[in-house]
Amino acid sequence: MSEATRKKNLVRLIVILTIFVVIGAIISWLLSLILGGFIAALGPVLDKIWDKFIDKAVDGKRDRDAKDDLDRAIAAELVAKIEVDKAKAKVEAAEHAEVLEKHRQKAICNQAELERQIALRSQAQAKMRAENQEKLQAQQRADDAAAEAKRIREELAVAKKELADKRALELTAELARKTAEAKLINLDAIPFIPGGWQIESHQKGGHWEWDLKKVALFQSEGQKGGKGMKGYWLKKELEEQPVLNANVLDWLLTHPELIPEEWKGKKSIYFWGTTYHLNGVSRIRCLKFGRSGWEWGNYALDLVFNSNDFAVIKVS
Repeated sequence: MSEATRKKNLVRLIVILTIFVVIGAIISWLLSLILGGFIAALGPVLDKIWDKFIDKAVDGKRDRDAKDDLDRAIAAELVAKIEVDKAKAKVEAAEHAEVLEKHRQKAICNQAELERQIALRSQAQAKMRAENQEKLQAQQRADDAAAEAKRIREELAVAKKELADKRALELTAELARKTAEAKLINLDAIPFIPGGWQIESHQKGGHWEWDLKKVALFQSEGQKGGKGMKGYWLKKELEEQPVLNANVLDWLLTHPELIPEEWKGKKSIYFWGTTYHLNGVSRIRCLKFGRSGWEWGNYALDLVFNSNDFAVIKVS
């Protein structure tokens, strides 16, 4: 290759390199302009992003702090609630203990009252046994007097044949005295009480002598003419009458020979001076004549008493 050609190629190379350098400078200048504007435009955006990041970080810390405060407040509230529940539990326990103590005291009082009632019942039973014993003794004395009167009658029959009139008169007087003693009924004594029964009312009357002239059979107008009358209403009406009690009934059952013959035609003869109580119902005992002879029966006051039922009363 000639020297001229080498120089020409060298000049071309230098021109090309110069062009590339110029182009590179232009490109660099353009890039600097573009990047500078981009960076200038991107700066506020980056600042906003940074600010948002910082704000979010601050808000996150604030939220965590607020959550921690809330958790502590909830924990404190739970602790306070637990303390309140403990206090309530103590109060309820104290109230329960107080209620239990009241129940215990009430049970003690009830036990004492029960023991008192048992003691009173025992005393009443003892009194009743004593009165029944007294009644039995009085009945025994009356029976003895009746037996003695029978013996005197027999002696009197013999005396009328064998002794003088004076002895007969003495025996007659003694017989009258013993007969009167045998017919004496204690209306104040407790009458016979069947098993399971209770006395509801009992009209006393001291010692009273049985005499047919002193008794009568009574009927209310409400019983006559085929009508009937409830026992409670009849009892109310008989409050104005001098009725005899069940002691007379019991005495007559031991002395059936003294019961009037005409009473056999009556259905029932009631002794309203004593009323009983059985299974929640008031009852009255009566005298009636059955197949085996004279016996006692009873009738409830909530039933009807008719024209075949009579009450025994005292007359002057």
